[in-house]
Amino acid sequence: MRRTCTFVVFLLVLALTAACGRPHHAAVAPARSKPAGWTWQTTADANAGMPAADGGGVASVLNHEEVVLLDARGNRKWEVTPGMNLYDTAPLLEHDTVYVASDDGLVALDRATGATKWATDLGDTGATPARAGHLLVTTTWSKRMTAVDADTGAVAWALDLPGQLYDQPSVVDGIAVATWDDGAHAALVGVDAATGALRWSCALPGGGVSAPTISRDTAFVVAGDATAYAVDVRAGTPRWHAEMPGPGSPEVAPVVLAGGRVALADRDGDLKVVDIASGREAWAVRGVGVAFRGGPVALGPDTVALPVDDGRVLIARGGKAVDVLDPSGLVPGVATSGDGRLVVATREGEPNVISARAWHA
Repeated sequence: MRRTCTFVVFLLVLALTAACGRPHHAAVAPARSKPAGWTWQTTADANAGMPAADGGGVASVLNHEEVVLLDARGNRKWEVTPGMNLYDTAPLLEHDTVYVASDDGLVALDRATGATKWATDLGDTGATPARAGHLLVTTTWSKRMTAVDADTGAVAWALDLPGQLYDQPSVVDGIAVATWDDGAHAALVGVDAATGALRWSCALPGGGVSAPTISRDTAFVVAGDATAYAVDVRAGTPRWHAEMPGPGSPEVAPVVLAGGRVALADRDGDLKVVDIASGREAWAVRGVGVAFRGGPVALGPDTVALPVDDGRVLIARGGKAVDVLDPSGLVPGVATSGDGRLVVATREGEPNVISARAWHA
């Protein structure tokens, strides 16, 4: 027994001595590989719409007629023409279905094949829908909030509101929230997602109101009085407000960041990051152009990308503009794939592309 213990001790001493004589690489965790970037040129140089991305790929509307789905490496899986005019807002990507807004409502496409599952006429242009159990909640340009069955497209309910709705709703805990704006007056409304019953309405100044974004039980919007508001989703009561340089823009929703913060953008492309609980400012960056299509996306816990009207994309981190991307053409929107890549789509470019580039946040 003593000889065995002595031999073990000898081996340990030998190992320690060897370790002191050279770097001990085994203790170093392997570096995480940087995700590869890619660029896909659109078919026949078609104009790309707002992209939607997840870990499995990217979808976009092309020329208001087609929908393309690319895989995570930028290879085209399918490109289809559903046979109707499409609205080039971002699709909703789910595991087995791609939901697309049309000039008449919503269309559901099989994610594996691109085949049309159903198309529902809602009477006017739809918006990117939000999932609410077995329903999809959307808004239409005819001042209406509505829900359809996600499997069949059958209309479940519809609610008429006083002003225009151009933006997508958000859903949490069975409550769907959306903003309407008639130019002078506006509101954030909370609706029972299952029945369409109005639960509450929180009045806001009109003349430019963003789409809402939700974090837990709080909704965030930028209103026409150049002020951002945090509203309790269950009660519809304001929690705090924060000044912004400019008013909101309908398709420019806030984005939630890690660490209990939310990034807000106004119509002039100004960015402000505030604490979710208090509204206290963490940092702010002045805009480089008008923001009217596509809100900011989070590239990291303190990094935000925002497209502006002249085709550039502002990258801001920690209160500084760290980069301004300038692709050929205009940028209708950006997305993030969740693996460190920024997805950018272009229209009126030479050529038009959908690209994904690695970004170190």
